Amino acid sequence: MVATLLELVEAHAQSRPDAVAIEAPGRSPLTYRELLDEMHSIGRLLRSVGVAPTDRVAIVLPNGPEMAVAFLAVAAFAGSAPLNPAYRAPELDFYLTDLEPRVLLTQVDAMPVAAAVARAAGIEVLDARPVAEGPAGRMSIEADGVAPADQPPASPASPAAAADVALVLHTSGTTSRPKMVPLTQANVLASARHIATSLQLTEADRCLNVMPLFHIHGLIAAVLSSLYAGSAVRCTPGFDPMRFMGWLDEARPSWYTAVPTMHQSVLAQAARHPDVVARSSLRFVRSSSASLPAPLMAELESTLGAPVIEAYGMTEASHQMTSNPLPPRARKPGSVGLPAGPEVAVMDGSGTLLAQGEVGEVVIRGPNVTAGYLGAAEATAAAFTNGWFRTGDEGRFDEDGYLFLTGRLKEVINRGGETIAPREIDDVLSTHSDVAQAIAFAVPHPTLGEEVAAAVVLREGASTSAADLRSFVATQLSDAKVPKRIELVAEIPKGPTGKLQRIGLAERLGLAGDAATSLPAARRGYEEPATELESELARVWCDVLGVEQVGRHDEFVDLGGDSLSAVELFLELEAQLNLRVTMASLFTAPTIAEQAALIEAADGGTDAGRCLVTLRGRGPGSPLAMVHGIHGTADLFYRFAAALPDGFPVYAFQSVGVDGAQPPLATIEEMAQRYLSELRAVQPVGPYRLAGASFGGIVAFEMAQRLERAGERVEFLGLLDARLVEPAPRPAAATLGQRLDLAIAKARFHTRHLRARDWEGRRRYLLGRLRRPRGPVERSEIFLANERAKHAYVPGPYRGAAVLFRTDNPEPWLERREDYGWQTLCEGGLSIVPIAGDHQDFVAEHSADLARRVSAVLARLDEQR
Repeated sequence: MVATLLELVEAHAQSRPDAVAIEAPGRSPLTYRELLDEMHSIGRLLRSVGVAPTDRVAIVLPNGPEMAVAFLAVAAFAGSAPLNPAYRAPELDFYLTDLEPRVLLTQVDAMPVAAAVARAAGIEVLDARPVAEGPAGRMSIEADGVAPADQPPASPASPAAAADVALVLHTSGTTSRPKMVPLTQANVLASARHIATSLQLTEADRCLNVMPLFHIHGLIAAVLSSLYAGSAVRCTPGFDPMRFMGWLDEARPSWYTAVPTMHQSVLAQAARHPDVVARSSLRFVRSSSASLPAPLMAELESTLGAPVIEAYGMTEASHQMTSNPLPPRARKPGSVGLPAGPEVAVMDGSGTLLAQGEVGEVVIRGPNVTAGYLGAAEATAAAFTNGWFRTGDEGRFDEDGYLFLTGRLKEVINRGGETIAPREIDDVLSTHSDVAQAIAFAVPHPTLGEEVAAAVVLREGASTSAADLRSFVATQLSDAKVPKRIELVAEIPKGPTGKLQRIGLAERLGLAGDAATSLPAARRGYEEPATELESELARVWCDVLGVEQVGRHDEFVDLGGDSLSAVELFLELEAQLNLRVTMASLFTAPTIAEQAALIEAADGGTDAGRCLVTLRGRGPGSPLAMVHGIHGTADLFYRFAAALPDGFPVYAFQSVGVDGAQPPLATIEEMAQRYLSELRAVQPVGPYRLAGASFGGIVAFEMAQRLERAGERVEFLGLLDARLVEPAPRPAAATLGQRLDLAIAKARFHTRHLRARDWEGRRRYLLGRLRRPRGPVERSEIFLANERAKHAYVPGPYRGAAVLFRTDNPEPWLERREDYGWQTLCEGGLSIVPIAGDHQDFVAEHSADLARRVSAVLARLDEQR
């Protein structure tokens, strides 16, 4: 039996060197031999910068194969500490200070905030950049001031031992403050073995990972258990309901693991892709990290034609503790299954183990269980009784030995599998000048399990609203930690001893009953839908959000809506009501009443005559205003705005006429003037930040010129693959051979891009090339008007600077100029930043990469202020 992570990969590399270990959409696979080479290479680099086996290495990387390889490599030679890349600067500062890592491994241009926070704390930064032409997970890593060529020659690096810490994650418990959980090589390998055994994984299996790789679920249940079995894991950029079925069809995985909210989105997509489901190769589906409702389990099994295996895990157990078995053994809905690795028992408050059927605290012990918390002796002592680790969950065993959870004894909030320390939220709220007292707590949620809420007592004379407080928290904490409901109360209820108690606070405030009625839909002031259209919209909202009722003035986000459910909502509105609304309309009209008014006024959900829509309305920074592409819709930027790591507001423009009620504008100059009038209504003074995609870059350029002439400061002008250089005209006397060469070049170009995409990506690519209508009205009129405006536009010089975000996959029939014609026009200078994708898909298919590149430039601007 292997004792360390390095030994595990070495064993597979020796016996099956060319077997696939890591995959990713659009990338060639990484074999076990190549994975071992990557691990050794990173191990040598760590030793060269002074990292010892007992040191910690923080990792902040986007989800994907590079993150998987980084975890495996770092954990083989030191203590890996993955952090959520969505963390704001204050959160990163807290976690890095707590961890005291020797170095930070990150992608500097994509994660500039993490790099800046680390350097400010005196932590050395290792810049890990994906090698685009290499296999999935291959990176080029550069230490601060040390180029790869200057690094030491290849030589063996001493790996960590079985007793050394491989993984450090933060979790929360009865003290509510995040604590560091050290998991040794032996711990994580034991858990991987338990999972591989309970799921009967073999070398023939392939896991489709959609879980975040800063979380124990994705790291151990998806990645490490797959590698333990010698099978492959396909690492996606993260869960995306619009791309999931394409990944399923392309990768042909035998299983995937996810949280219930993701499974619910998969169900919605499965109904639209019955052909993909029919071809599915799924052997089983796994669910963990949050309670799986029995009806969801049954529907998932029926739809996907595969058994759903619910498991129970926690960070302190290196993830898995119990699991329902595979067929033919029974799977019990509502139960988290049988002990699947460690010993599991139920204990009373005095430390006595209880008999079958009796309710008590669930306790565990075994080779996968942590020995205690780092730097927290009191918390460690409180967590163990007679050698058993106390989970903080309440439960009972039935007559067949299946565990049923009945309640929670710890204060931690479990939001869709992400554990949140309520004290973090308390601390941020308490720094607000109008807050006298604040306490965060969990309220039931029908799909997430629990959602974050807070009770706040304001200082005398203060008039701050709950919405203002949510916006304030959003500047300090990542979105998942922002309370979706804040109750302004005269006094926070206390327990019998007079102490503020989170557990039971939802009940004492009347927010706990049924999971659906705990949401704001049942709050005071609920108003029923007033028209037939509002009633129909409310019905669809209820289906998507899993609530029993929606008032006409209830806001989507307040009801628990997020980016995943927003996508599902728009699909359901089209499927059930034949209403094709724009993504941007949900932000323009966040309530049932407002959405109905827009639909009635514009026959499709866009604000009649209005060009500016809000994609992200809160945040402390300067707004970013985005200009649409040639088709005129603002929907293009929805995923981009959601992927931006910083909390600044984001606006987007859509063409006049996108609602079908007015003719489109005829010139670039008219568009620039119209868009500026609306932008200055919401942002009267600069500095301004503008960006435009393709055609929109030309409009943004004209807007910047006009602002400059008006004496306003343009801080940022982003040209997103915007081209002034037109395709080279085909010679009139082109020979048959020349035309054939061009046809072959085009065919190869399109074939390459189709092969690099999943099923859904191929469909969208082909539709985009055919210029199909993409909204409630025929887009050809807007497209042709914008085409004419572009060809008629004569740009003048711009005294400011600009940044060209340029794709590196040009069409072969384009004249290739490095600057796309902008260099001579931008007198203040032109910077060129490479981005993923090609001209047709760099926003739609690569929004996360584009968001990282743009935010890196904006972060540098903020640092220079």
